[in-house]
Amino acid sequence: MRKNQALSGASAGQKPCVLIVDDNQDALAALAELIDDFGFDVQVAYNGELALSMIHTAKPRCVVFDVDMPIMDGHALAQTLRTYLGRSVVLIGMSGHPPEDPRIAPVLPLVDHWLSKPIDWQRLEAVLAGLNAT
Repeated sequence: MRKNQALSGASAGQKPCVLIVDDNQDALAALAELIDDFGFDVQVAYNGELALSMIHTAKPRCVVFDVDMPIMDGHALAQTLRTYLGRSVVLIGMSGHPPEDPRIAPVLPLVDHWLSKPIDWQRLEAVLAGLNAT
């Protein structure tokens, strides 16, 4: 991945891609189904390292990720995405831990939106609706 390489996002007539990254397969499947129902092309990865390997083929407009993951956690994923892609991709972090938790606080400046688990589906839908406006 080259530094500051922008992602093109969805072309005219295509649904924007949302990449979901979570090591909990049940949570990932439920979230993927919901986001698909919202009208997005959905791609999934079970850890941050796998997500990074998919970035240039999936060309996500948004990455929704859990902070607590093996191999590469959400903090490292967010740092890497911001280093190489800047603000060309919308990052939505999520966790069952409160935002003031020491594991979560360093991630907050890197993300565009934060969602606490359990996810407020209406809030997520509102955030994702903004992807179609850009």
